[in-house]
Amino acid sequence: MSPGKEVEICDLDNKHLGVLHVDTFVAIPSANYFIIIIDSYTDFSFLASKLIRSRSWNPFAKFIILLFNYVQNDKINIEYVEKVLSCLFKYNAVNIVIAVPQARNFRNAIIYSWRPYDPPKYCGYFNETAKDRLVKTNLCERGMLKYNTLIFEDKIPHDMNGCVMEVLALQRQPFISESEQNASIEKVMIDRVLRRFKMKAHYHFLEEIRGERENVGEWNGALKQLSAKNGHLLLGGIFPDFDVHEDFETSTTYLAGCLYLGCPESCQNSSVAAYQTKLFDVLTRPSYDYQMKTVQELVDSGIKFGGFGVLRDLFYNSSDPFDNLIGEKWVSIENITEALIDVAVHRNFSVLCSRLELSHISAVTPQLSDTTGNYNYFTFPDNVFSVPIETIALRGFPFMLKFSTTITLFKQSGINEALRYQFKEFTERRRARQLRDLLKEKSDVSPLSAKHLQGGFFALFLGMLVAFSFLLPKS
Repeated sequence: MSPGKEVEICDLDNKHLGVLHVDTFVAIPSANYFIIIIDSYTDFSFLASKLIRSRSWNPFAKFIILLFNYVQNDKINIEYVEKVLSCLFKYNAVNIVIAVPQARNFRNAIIYSWRPYDPPKYCGYFNETAKDRLVKTNLCERGMLKYNTLIFEDKIPHDMNGCVMEVLALQRQPFISESEQNASIEKVMIDRVLRRFKMKAHYHFLEEIRGERENVGEWNGALKQLSAKNGHLLLGGIFPDFDVHEDFETSTTYLAGCLYLGCPESCQNSSVAAYQTKLFDVLTRPSYDYQMKTVQELVDSGIKFGGFGVLRDLFYNSSDPFDNLIGEKWVSIENITEALIDVAVHRNFSVLCSRLELSHISAVTPQLSDTTGNYNYFTFPDNVFSVPIETIALRGFPFMLKFSTTITLFKQSGINEALRYQFKEFTERRRARQLRDLLKEKSDVSPLSAKHLQGGFFALFLGMLVAFSFLLPKS
């Protein structure tokens, strides 16, 4: 496809950049260097349209651009270079040098670059450009570089001097919550990562799903907002996903957790008094339900089961045919709390969720516990899956590699475990307050009544009948 048939994209504003790419995913190695030779800025604009919207696009690559535009005044080429750098910056390419002929001395070339991140004045915000910010990195005289300096220097400062990172945060507890009263363990992790670079986070809390791919390069949900550059990062208990990895940049994973299946608890009689025997209870209440303990038993029972829509892919992407069968019967939910109430109270559903999520909801939802501290649901003894979470950004987000390195160092230093321990203590205190409130509202201790003594009276009546039968005269 010739560049002349492509659409012009460099002059589009950040909110209307269009689809991420126009071709389907192909698993080929990405290029580490791009050498682009052009005669004018117009040629570059159409060429960039083909390059940026293709699957081979790699914003982390190093770009060497030769602009053969012979002019009598360097200011003309300076304007073109600024436009080229600004266009590539829209798509997260920052490692760029551009060589242009020197005015009135065509045997020499001036090599330009810029510093997209130059805090505190320039933080790399979406509305920033390269205008009036060019840096002469070197001069080529008759084929020889004049200065023995690095052409590609590190563009990401270690000290961002208080710059603000716009973060799109899905409200999914206990990972992210707008309320300061909740744990928000993922928010704590990301804040610490940003603090390492002396950055601050400005959170935009969202009440919507992560998003799914609708067409090639087009997404809905929160990922649509990320594509429209409403934020730099998207997080909120997001599990890894193949489709997301094809279209976006993701961090290294963190806060790995186990996924449990919670199902209704068997209907055993909890009102048996201390002086009643199991025999009497069986005689008066013979129905003891069997407790499901495996996924196979859950499927055979016919009870509905499901979870968040993104978890369904775990079954579809599995190589186990049984997992694929589960994926076909999956019921997607939007509110995990209501689903767990269906499990514990209505007893008509089984839900797949993470251990952290289950602990949090159990500590704030009275319907999931009784006053003695027992849960009104049953969790399978074996984990169904063990998956971590990750942060998402636009493809080529310049900070993502450094963020991932920092997260890895945090994991090695034990911060993940410290956050889990902190969350466990926080949740236990919250659940203790919940149980105390339940005891105040309704106590399980009640005075003796005929209902309590039903087993005793039944045994007494049975004994009297047997004794009376022995007293009857034999015929």
